[in-house]
Amino acid sequence: MKRALLFFTAFFLLLPLAACDQRRALELPEVESLRAKLRAAVPEIDSVFVSFGNSGEVLWEFRYGENGQALSEEDALFLAGEVRALFMEEGFQGNLLAAVCRAGREEILAGRGEAPGLQVYIQDTWYPPAPGRYSYHFSAQFLSGGRYDGYATWKGYRYDVDPMRKEPIPPADIPAAGIGSK
Repeated sequence: MKRALLFFTAFFLLLPLAACDQRRALELPEVESLRAKLRAAVPEIDSVFVSFGNSGEVLWEFRYGENGQALSEEDALFLAGEVRALFMEEGFQGNLLAAVCRAGREEILAGRGEAPGLQVYIQDTWYPPAPGRYSYHFSAQFLSGGRYDGYATWKGYRYDVDPMRKEPIPPADIPAAGIGSK
């Protein structure tokens, strides 16, 4: 009886963990190379995290402001454009899908798997939040409405003091640049 009680207690305590999004670092050579290039190009960046989880999302998180430094909108759009350019490369898409989904690009395009979404956060960590010091959020999908988009269509917004007062960033303002445009 004690064993059964212990088993059910452990089961019910561990059950919520299965629903958690367990994140892992995305360790691909292209990601590591881009991370190093972006940190060199934008020295205001304090840290860069790239991860994926069982939620089906790839997360790029840039943090700045730990020492009071600011980031211009030009630099934020540059960072987003560089990540966008990488994700639009078909060769990288194949490596990404193999690492995250354990499926090939052609399998996903044929409807035999789910491709991860992409979230890019550029966050001001300076406290307290100040007007004019913006944080940014961008998102893209491999498939959009069931059709191949290849992470080309991006949505974005920025906010400063109040994250509920988001200012949209027009898609045309999000560059699809390559390294060296800065």
